[in-house]
Amino acid sequence: MHARSQGATVTSLARARTVRETLGVVLIVGAWNHPVPLSPAPLVGALAAGNCAVLKPSEPAPAASAELARLLPRYLDQDAVAVVEGAVINAHGKPLALYAVTTDRRTGRRLLTETSSGAVGFGLPHAHLAVPGLPFGGVGESGLGRYHGRHSAETFSNVRAVLSKPLFPDTVRAVYPPFTTAKERLLRRIM
Repeated sequence: MHARSQGATVTSLARARTVRETLGVVLIVGAWNHPVPLSPAPLVGALAAGNCAVLKPSEPAPAASAELARLLPRYLDQDAVAVVEGAVINAHGKPLALYAVTTDRRTGRRLLTETSSGAVGFGLPHAHLAVPGLPFGGVGESGLGRYHGRHSAETFSNVRAVLSKPLFPDTVRAVYPPFTTAKERLLRRIM
């Protein structure tokens, strides 16, 4: 108990918080199965977080890719967003989403524990896309990060830990040299 109160005293005047900062330039690789909604959605979050973005629409959806490449530069700042078509998309790996229509609880539990995917939908495919509070994103080759609303801005931000402590009064004076046995004992209690 004494050690906790000492530890609290050392940082009692400090203020802890987090600060978001941009990542800089991010790459967004579009999904092939829903290229129109799933390409701009993470782009919105990336821009909201203050990043520039390179969007690479999906090759297996060439018509959608062409439209995105044609329309986005027309409506978005070309200094902030570039659309690049081409490159090989790996077709293997974990799915972006897994959908199952089952009433068997054991089957549902097995799907959750024995598979990996960006999202899982039971009973109603694609419905999770309509729920603003649910993040949407892939795993591994099917995508990185989470999108939808605040999840997009969080994905495209770096959350920095910040601790600010006033210099006076000096609450850490006990850890300054010269190091004595008594100070060492005190530090061991605090830590």
